[in-house]
Amino acid sequence: MPRNSQAALPLAGFQKAWIADKSRYKFAVKPRRVGWTFASTLEIALDSVERRTKWLIVSRTKDTAREAAFEVKRFFTAMEMVAAALAEVVEEENWFGEARIHTFFMDLPNGSRIQAMTAHPDAIRGFGGNVLLDEFGFHADSFSLWKAAYAAILRGHRLLVQSTPNCRQGKYFELARGCGLVEGEQTFHRKAGIWSAYWLDIFSAAPQLAEVGVPIDIDELRELAGDEESFQQEFCCAFLESTEQWIPFELIAAARSAVARREWDPERPVAGTLYAGFDVARRKDGSVIWIDEVFESLGISICVGVIEMYNTPFSEQERIAGEVLAHPKLKRMCIDETGLGMQIAETLKRQFGYKVEPITFNLATKEAMSVRLRGRMEEKLDKIPDNAPDIEKQFSAIKRQPTNSGTMRFDAERSDKGHADAYWAKALADEAMDRPSSVGIPYAISSGVKHASVSIARAF
Repeated sequence: MPRNSQAALPLAGFQKAWIADKSRYKFAVKPRRVGWTFASTLEIALDSVERRTKWLIVSRTKDTAREAAFEVKRFFTAMEMVAAALAEVVEEENWFGEARIHTFFMDLPNGSRIQAMTAHPDAIRGFGGNVLLDEFGFHADSFSLWKAAYAAILRGHRLLVQSTPNCRQGKYFELARGCGLVEGEQTFHRKAGIWSAYWLDIFSAAPQLAEVGVPIDIDELRELAGDEESFQQEFCCAFLESTEQWIPFELIAAARSAVARREWDPERPVAGTLYAGFDVARRKDGSVIWIDEVFESLGISICVGVIEMYNTPFSEQERIAGEVLAHPKLKRMCIDETGLGMQIAETLKRQFGYKVEPITFNLATKEAMSVRLRGRMEEKLDKIPDNAPDIEKQFSAIKRQPTNSGTMRFDAERSDKGHADAYWAKALADEAMDRPSSVGIPYAISSGVKHASVSIARAF
């Protein structure tokens, strides 16, 4: 490889420092979208060309694993000495229990192999080589993943760990605290035991990126973050307290599924039973209908539609809800009848009878629904779309706070994006599934649908 191949890329100072550091154990606390993963994948590409070796990139999702693999390939393509003989990125799909793991790999002429895969502890076991844990703070089951990762590098290989903070929880937080990167004023680089540790916030990254032609508007980032808490965590590397957060980020990450869908398609074949929740609003908040396909023999609920209605007249909301209720596979819809929802609930109840269950929101009902929702997520029974950050933000916004009377309040701060409306619509869908029918024939699953539900379960 030509000696100036690295110099041809415009790298910021922090990227150069990270790549030049050949320590066996490297750890980074960094803000979002500043090019840290870019630097790590470049380091992996350079290392793989210079010597025969193996690298495993463990990413949070299939999409981020694919992007990491193709980032490495783009570096290889720029290296003329290996481009002609380089194999294409190959995708494999493997099952570990009920989990579907995607792996992207490529082999170099010198015998090096680079793999990128979605995070799963069992998938890593058996691998021996260098490991990059990318966005490790957001990986589900981080402690089991950590055990598998450090076992993979025992024979002298390297371990790189990097992430944006994700509250004070999980293995990444423990490692950051051990490196002294959680409290107090931080420096860019320090030695902390075995770790070569780095810390960078957006205020330090921005001028370095501007020098290489990547301008960053910090005020714009603050506005896009939506609230100061999100900005502090995602761009200022603050590890925030998560004690009041009702649905931890790890549960949200574990609930993501490629099988779940955001777009509602009433024409799509349905193998299970449909249940829906309707959180009603008119102006300040958005009305949301959440639709789940439930495989009752397994207890699994898969989101098959999230209908969001902002500044929508009640007559139009009523029409849309009626179309969902008219679906032959829709068994029940729970509707928030508090305040503005009362008239819609009454009208739809007259029209669809036992399919409609009005629910009055109060401290007791909101607590019961929230406890059920979290319990189902802990048991990995609820599946949500895997590319819906706005929905995830609504789930994580719910806080549990004690009232003066000693009871618990479950609620979220109101923002310009609503009042965690998708969360409450989902909670109502779970309520609809859990309620016994007052009228109607009990649902029975045929052997054919049971077979289909088992196939669906394997896809998570």
